Amino acid sequence: MKVLRKSWVRNFVLAFVMLVVCGQAYADLESGLETLQDKIRMISVPLCVIFLVVAGWQKMSGRGDLFIAALIGAMIVFAAPQIIEMFQAIFGS
Repeated sequence: MKVLRKSWVRNFVLAFVMLVVCGQAYADLESGLETLQDKIRMISVPLCVIFLVVAGWQKMSGRGDLFIAALIGAMIVFAAPQIIEMFQAIFGS
């Protein structure tokens, strides 16, 4: 029990010292989200267009399940910048 108590006290003191000595870290949330938004656009928009072409081809051949999934995916992909802007407005400055 003494070992556990000593370990607990040592960890508490270490955490307290780190909180007192270390300064605050200021993360730049806004530019990080803008970078994320640009990366999402660069990657997902070409893939979404290709997927819509394949899904349209599947719809013409009589299989419409993939077409519905492609439309839902396209709505999510093309709305991603607005979704990220909404998160910026909610959680950002």
